[in-house]
Amino acid sequence: MSETGAGVVLGRPDNEWLALACVVAAVWRITHLFMYETGPFFILERLRALTGVRHDEDSRRPIGYPEGNVFECFWCFSVWVSIFIIPFVLWAWPVIYVAAFSAAAIWIETRGTIRN
Repeated sequence: MSETGAGVVLGRPDNEWLALACVVAAVWRITHLFMYETGPFFILERLRALTGVRHDEDSRRPIGYPEGNVFECFWCFSVWVSIFIIPFVLWAWPVIYVAAFSAAAIWIETRGTIRN
């Protein structure tokens, strides 16, 4: 691990399982972000629309995918995200941490919130 002058740890975790968990959470978070979320100013929704994806007018969730569309399959798209994330795993762990922490927060919120 590397340490900045401020004492903040920024490098790869020494524990292999923790590193793997961070990468898995980051891949899930980025895949989910691009597949289902609108993004600020609907940027991600517009990106999907450019590829032919139709969205529900009320919920803004994707509802129709052209066959062979990159956003058609969560499992397939996660492979592309995994390939994209490799340089960050090698050189930019803070990016992995941001996505992993976001994934953890979403997981906690969706499982820990009491619903009426």
